[in-house]
Amino acid sequence: MATQMVPATYVNCPLCGNGEFRFVFHDKSEGFHFLILECRKCGLLVSNPRLKQRIFNTIADIDSHESQQIEVCARNLGKYERFFKLLPAEGRHPRVLDVGCCRGEFVGLAVKHGYDAYGVDIVPVFVEYANSSFGERFAVVNSGLSATVEKLNVTTFDIITLWDVIEHIDEPIEFCRNLVQLLRPGGSIFLRTPNRQGQVIKRWVLHPFFRDRITYINPIEHIQIFGPSNMRILADLCGLKVTHCEPSVVEAYGDRGKLFDFIKRYVYWPVIQSSFRVAGWNLGHSLNCVFTMKS
Repeated sequence: MATQMVPATYVNCPLCGNGEFRFVFHDKSEGFHFLILECRKCGLLVSNPRLKQRIFNTIADIDSHESQQIEVCARNLGKYERFFKLLPAEGRHPRVLDVGCCRGEFVGLAVKHGYDAYGVDIVPVFVEYANSSFGERFAVVNSGLSATVEKLNVTTFDIITLWDVIEHIDEPIEFCRNLVQLLRPGGSIFLRTPNRQGQVIKRWVLHPFFRDRITYINPIEHIQIFGPSNMRILADLCGLKVTHCEPSVVEAYGDRGKLFDFIKRYVYWPVIQSSFRVAGWNLGHSLNCVFTMKS
């Protein structure tokens, strides 16, 4: 499909409300051409203009999308390891809500690690699979998050997790404020999201070789990309503070064979990561962040 301009509308920065942007680069997805812009005030990376929902529904086959997501969920189990190290259960059996739980693998692992874990997702086929695989701990979001949680017969949580979710949300501040209402006193929100600096560096490195043959940021779905400073702004606007924020480079869970994954995970990415750290650059495919309530 030939690249074409996006039938969409421009929006102000969803984090600070600023309407002035700096051009960073262009990206493409589903044959459409997107502008990737940087907010001049807070530095958030934004896909702008935004694709209209009615147009998205015509170019994205939901059945195909669901099938692809099931495959992605199945091969990304390793990314959950960092959570268990940052927020260990330690015999307390903390209650966890996984928002955007996909097929429920994280919830299943969390239960095995001693957490009282639950999950919600907007895709019914994911929730159906999760309930059949890991017990009746899941619900479909179709009438607001609070109403959905009530279906689980629980009301508040010690930890809420967002695995690659916040970059999809049109209004991230309102979304996170709603999550805060579900936290117990002293609770935490764990977020994993694509890392702004790492994504831009990836584009700089790959574009001379691949030009427009690959998608760098997936702008149809990833409508904003956060950096560490953006995460601090988001936390502060929601009455939270960032207690941990680190780039995560290892993305080795694919389907190209064990040797390829081994080299990518233990040789290629560690070398690249070390080189950029020496140069003072924050290279990392994703960010792992923990927000906690302010005292």
